Amino acid sequence: MVKLSTSGQAEVVLADHSFEVHEPGLHHVAFNVERHEQVDAARDLVHKLGAEILDGPDEFPFGPGGYYAVYFRGPDRLKFEVVHMPLAERRAKTRKSQPGVGTGSAPSPETK
Repeated sequence: MVKLSTSGQAEVVLADHSFEVHEPGLHHVAFNVERHEQVDAARDLVHKLGAEILDGPDEFPFGPGGYYAVYFRGPDRLKFEVVHMPLAERRAKTRKSQPGVGTGSAPSPETK
């Protein structure tokens, strides 16, 4: 946030302004986990710490193959998401086990 001082100089003031999800800029930070149980464990930890849970954990219609997530606010009101996407996880494992698959490039000679 920028405010004008009494001398007419612009000052950047960030510490006095809490995060708001609908302002321009960063919307939220997401962490992808490997299992639904990890989403549930994140929810339990957030609840134990007394943070505000915004939604979930639940299945959301955001992606093919499942999207199980919990959303919560951090101490500075920043919105966080912990999500498990089984289809994305399977695709990532396939890419790791088969170099070049799904990347649009062929494997390098040393990986054959």
